Amino acid sequence: MDLAPQVNNVIIALDQATNVTGYAIFVNGDLKEFGHTKFDGDYLIRIVQLRDMIQNLIQEYKEDSLTFAIEDIQLQKIPGSTQEANVLTYKKLAHVQGVLLELFTELYVDYIVVPSATWRSTCNIKGRSRADKKKAAQEYVKNTFGIKATQDEADAICIGQHILLSKDKDFDWS
Repeated sequence: MDLAPQVNNVIIALDQATNVTGYAIFVNGDLKEFGHTKFDGDYLIRIVQLRDMIQNLIQEYKEDSLTFAIEDIQLQKIPGSTQEANVLTYKKLAHVQGVLLELFTELYVDYIVVPSATWRSTCNIKGRSRADKKKAAQEYVKNTFGIKATQDEADAICIGQHILLSKDKDFDWS
């Protein structure tokens, strides 16, 4: 599972959230599909919808050797302040991550949790603000893959690209 996982021939990368989740599916190193899913209802209902979506993807690719790559969560800071912003959002994203990790563990699916700073470094995504980094990820995807992607899709594609570019390196997965 998360301890030094083998990167398999199918990588499903997620920029997971409770409202909109971006995804990218790489097969044998090639980007085969990407998109995003919007969830409706109370946030706990949206988490169940996300879990169902992931469970369907696992079912679809169960015959393949499969690795999920998900973005790690981080508590955001208010620029120019020492106060943390959006503690409630952080808690909700922690709930999402916990549900996904439980599902992967229950179904014996390999997974990797990737900090945003790590995949951004691999893809050379720079920017001062969150918005700058989101735009830079979209530009990276456009320049690398020749496609126009939403912010959530671009982040998922970059997470998958990070896994592909890092899999042959002596990489510390912790």
